[in-house]
Amino acid sequence: YKAKYFICADFKIAVGLNAQSNDYLRKSWAKKEDIWAHIENSTGAHLFIKTNRIPEINEWECFASLLKDYSKYKGSEINIVWTQNQYVKSIKGKAGLVKFSKEKRLSLNYQKEWMNLLSLRSN
Repeated sequence: YKAKYFICADFKIAVGLNAQSNDYLRKSWAKKEDIWAHIENSTGAHLFIKTNRIPEINEWECFASLLKDYSKYKGSEINIVWTQNQYVKSIKGKAGLVKFSKEKRLSLNYQKEWMNLLSLRSN
């Protein structure tokens, strides 16, 4: 599966690089309490975050920027939607498409230095 993984102090992160990877990560890598995030109304990567806490707003800006860099989204203001993975369900017969509930929305600014700001290591 085409996915990218990152690690830092409080987060283990996976980004799906195509529809099949998004589905694989949701079903097999992420647990039900992990965080799922996506750029709202845009085609592209799904982000999964394993953590014991809700990210702070500056961390969300980095996660939104990571999503933008792995998606086809062009704007500098990034509207993301996020929820726990247990509230994300596949749409039968449509790889990578999901429906979700209990979501929260954030409007965030692009941070070009997101990887350094989070001190992420890629693997």
